[in-house]
Amino acid sequence: MSVDPTMEEFLKRSLKRLLEEIHNAQQREDYNAADGFRKPVMESHQLAKTLFPDNKILQNISKEVPVAVPDPSFGNAWASPNLMATKLRVLEIIDAIGWDFSEINKITSSTPIFNITQTQSTLQYNIQAIDNILASLNQLSLNNENRLQLEQLIREFENESKKPKPDQSKLKEIAKKAGSLSKEVGLMLLQFALDKGLLAWAGLL
Repeated sequence: MSVDPTMEEFLKRSLKRLLEEIHNAQQREDYNAADGFRKPVMESHQLAKTLFPDNKILQNISKEVPVAVPDPSFGNAWASPNLMATKLRVLEIIDAIGWDFSEINKITSSTPIFNITQTQSTLQYNIQAIDNILASLNQLSLNNENRLQLEQLIREFENESKKPKPDQSKLKEIAKKAGSLSKEVGLMLLQFALDKGLLAWAGLL
């Protein structure tokens, strides 16, 4: 079974970003952050299992991330093992797939497009994100034909995302078409759709 290259790259970046955020939480000694990481780690694991259905090691990894029993005498530090367990689960997924961690570590997982404050309105968030995705085209090596096609696809994606009930299949189809022309643009559209709740992890494939 061939793996969709856009979705594979998306998974790599998602795992890399999780590792970075968990590391930052460890540096801040924000041990309670483990609760917030558990769900995206489990969702990444499920996506990996869907992408690699024949990988027995990956399929046999427990769905649940281990959770330590709270001990008030340790204060917030009791949750430190939970943060480490979450990080180890991400590394376990990477190892099971057989990816070289040094290559994963080179990936640029984040983008300034999504640095939007929670106080902004939904419409402002939507317009700013889409406009930034369009602006990113100027930073990519694209011929004029591909640039015009991507601009059209991004606008189609924007129009669909503004509907009261966006069609998830159409959003995914547009993002994958964009990914065939530019992996970066396809990934940004997928990430935007996830962040906005327009797509669920389970609906990515």
